[in-house]
Order: sequence, then structure tokens, then C-alpha cells
Amino acid sequence: MKVIALLSGGMDSGVATALAIKVFGKIDYSIAIDYGQSHKAEIETSRQLALHYKIPWRMLHIPIPKGGLAMAHPKDIVREAPTNRISPTYVPQRNLLLISIAASYLEYLLTKEDEEGIIVIGVHRTDWSPHHPIYPDCSYSFISALQTAINIGSRFVYEGNGIIKIFAPFVNKTKADIVQTGMELHFPFDKTVTCYRGNPPCINCPSCRARYEAFKEAGYKDPLLTKYHLWDKAEEKWGSK
Repeated sequence: MKVIALLSGGMDSGVATALAIKVFGKIDYSIAIDYGQSHKAEIETSRQLALHYKIPWRMLHIPIPKGGLAMAHPKDIVREAPTNRISPTYVPQRNLLLISIAASYLEYLLTKEDEEGIIVIGVHRTDWSPHHPIYPDCSYSFISALQTAINIGSRFVYEGNGIIKIFAPFVNKTKADIVQTGMELHFPFDKTVTCYRGNPPCINCPSCRARYEAFKEAGYKDPLLTKYHLWDKAEEKWGSK
């Protein structure tokens, strides 16, 4: 078995990676991808998380056309998505690209002795549900369909060696569930980045709010906000909403 983790530097992929280590006993490779995102700090944070867990790490530059993306227009990062509308921070087919790259690297590592290959990703239900459709490439149906496509197009699978699975442990769970799992695994939340402006968090953008609300729902104070003495500010801004 070979295991590759998509490790962005955020808490979602970080906790998914930590859980994968517990479930599979190892991570053979972690990958961070620079696709032109506005928050470059996550690349270094990804490297630091890989060092923390003592797993091999590599960064890849894969530019995505910027078009009207929030990463090309910083003013958009503080805008909330209207109900039943895709977020202005949506990056077209980002997870298709990231998972496909991971699948390519994974198949390069797989040998006839391996019975399966695993791709780890931290997508979760808070980012996609019928009532809150922020990122469609975080949905269960997307992940399931992509796993099927990867296996259909794989030489490793075609030759009967085994199968390739996408390990997305939170695809049907919330961001609060990620917090709970991370706390149980003693995950270093204070070493992650979520805010589109990097660290310290701005306590203004949708990502900061989603992170705060996840910790609040799970019943914990965010170690990152505590580190920067910003938990009380977040409580004042969003606590009563």
C-alpha cells in the first residue's frame, strides 16, 4: 500500500493527514500545490506540518487561469456567498486538478506488491451541501465519481494489481467534526493557516468565520486565534450571530 496526502497547510487537509497516519500507519508522500492562490503562506505551513509529522514533502507549481477568481481580486475575499450560490473564492476544478496530480504521483509509486493506493484529501460537508453549496468539487458525488474515473484510467488497476481509493474522511462530516477529530489526535491547529490574508487571521473574511464557527460548535477555543490573542475579537464579531 502507498499513501499520498494533499497537504495544503490548512486545518482540513492537516487533520485528514493526521487521521490517515493513524488509520494507515504512514504517509509515503505529501504534496502542496501552488496554483496561484492569494494566501501563499499556506505553502510554508504545509511544509512545516510535513516536518511535524516527519513525512516527505514536495511543492508543485501548477498555474490555473485566474479569470475572475478571488485570488486575483483581493477585495472579493471578504464577500460571503449568497444563499444557494457558489462562493466568489471558488477556483474552477481545483480539486479535480489536485486529486489528478496526486493520482499520477501515486501510480508512479505503486508496485505489483501493493494491493491499493490511497489519496488523502480534507474536503468536508460544510463546504458543500444542498443548503450551503460553496464548492461543488467538495461534494461526496464528485469525490466518488472521480475515484471511479481514476480507477478506470489506471494501468495499476487495469492490470489487476489492486485499486486506488480517495480517503476523504470528512466528506460527509462538518468542519466542527474536523475540529473534534483534530483535538482527539492532538493536531497542531496553531501551526495552520486559514485566513486568505495569511497569519495573523484578519477576523473579517468568510474563511476566518467558518473556522471560528467550527471551533465554537465543537466546544473549543481555536489555538491559532488564542495564539494571536484574537479569540475574544472573533467572539465579539460572530459570537452572538
